[in-house]
Amino acid sequence: MDFKQIDIKLLDINPSGIVIIRTDGSISYANKKAAETLGLSASLISERSYNSPE
Repeated sequence: MDFKQIDIKLLDINPSGIVIIRTDGSISYANKKAAETLGLSASLISERSYNSPE
């Protein structure tokens, strides 16, 4: 198991909803709690993007 797999495992078991957003606004990861909170599957969340309301 490499460090990336360990990091993802830690994010998966975290009781908080976590979403990782790239600098271009695309979503690269959402854990199970985030999917549950948003009512979407992790794959559907990853198809979306974030547009910061600067």
